[in-house]
Amino acid sequence: MSDASLQHWREGVGAYNTGNVQLAIQEFKAAAPSKGVLFNLGVSTAKMGDNQTAIRHFDEVIQMDPNLGVAYLTRGACKHHERMYDAAIKDYDQA
Repeated sequence: MSDASLQHWREGVGAYNTGNVQLAIQEFKAAAPSKGVLFNLGVSTAKMGDNQTAIRHFDEVIQMDPNLGVAYLTRGACKHHERMYDAAIKDYDQA
């Protein structure tokens, strides 16, 4: 990760931790897409209530690292909120 991307990621984490989720999303989008950045982007978009977009971010994370259980868990939670219960259960089982 470049210094600029790392700085955007740090700024995004800081913004999220202080409750400025919208700024966090902007910062994460400005960083190079890594599994950590995309995971944080998924969590942030889910926090804003955009579960469909969050699911797509978690899909990308899982493609990068299919063994990252927390990605399945959080994607499952987003699917649960979208009433995609069978798909959520599959994600929970995979986690």
